[in-house]
Amino acid sequence: MSDAVCFNAAENTHSGNNIEGFISGAFPVLHRLIEASRWQRLVRSFIAEHQARTPYFLQISQEFLAWLQQGYVAEAGDPPFVLELAHYEWVELALDVSEAEPALLELAQQHGLRADTQYFNNAQIVLDDWQRQGIWCP
Repeated sequence: MSDAVCFNAAENTHSGNNIEGFISGAFPVLHRLIEASRWQRLVRSFIAEHQARTPYFLQISQEFLAWLQQGYVAEAGDPPFVLELAHYEWVELALDVSEAEPALLELAQQHGLRADTQYFNNAQIVLDDWQRQGIWCP
């Protein structure tokens, strides 16, 4: 067993609120696009179904993304691009906190993301376009 903090936020409302805040902060566009009660159901499902083993913001967002990729079940009214947008937002967050591209590429590979320099360059082009159009305003 590792020294990582293990928490079951379903048993702790305060922890659940913190996790919801981390997730909402990591996926702001997705959060805005999904109806509030649906967003709460998604986060609660993640908390109930996924035993997070980290207190680190970026790693919680990685775990949420992995859970979405494995456990997400679309409901009526969900945007058809939930997984793609979540992945994009996580990549942007990872770029923001990364000090060096080699470290980011290694991190992406460790988590099974198919990413290379061209991927990140394309992601930046899309982000710049979204910001010009007022779609993404962090």
